Amino acid sequence: MVIAKKNSKPLSIDTLRHRCDTEQFTFKTTEELPDLSEFIGQDRAVKATTFGIGIECNGFNIFALGPLGQGKRTIIQTLLNKQARQRSAPKDICYIHNFKDPKKPSILMLKAGLGKILAADIALLLEI
Repeated sequence: MVIAKKNSKPLSIDTLRHRCDTEQFTFKTTEELPDLSEFIGQDRAVKATTFGIGIECNGFNIFALGPLGQGKRTIIQTLLNKQARQRSAPKDICYIHNFKDPKKPSILMLKAGLGKILAADIALLLEI
């Protein structure tokens, strides 16, 4: 329930909203604008995430906490993609059957992209 004070005046429509002068813009729709290259109002989160991504030791994780829909996943994914572009592709790790001990598969480390080719070649071999 809203209680109005004595002598209060109703607000006009013009004071309840702000109209933007669209003539000041050089674009017709926001689709014409480039994507932002930075995250607005998330300086602390970006610094913390960048620091976390830079730790090159096992046992460290990045945990993002905050309200739903604030862009946590977007920020982390963007920063991870940026970091990944600066590094070489990791090797493919392939688990292959160990005939001596079938419960312990052997690990085969291949140049990035060769694991998929190996899998296709083995599938072709098994069809023959």
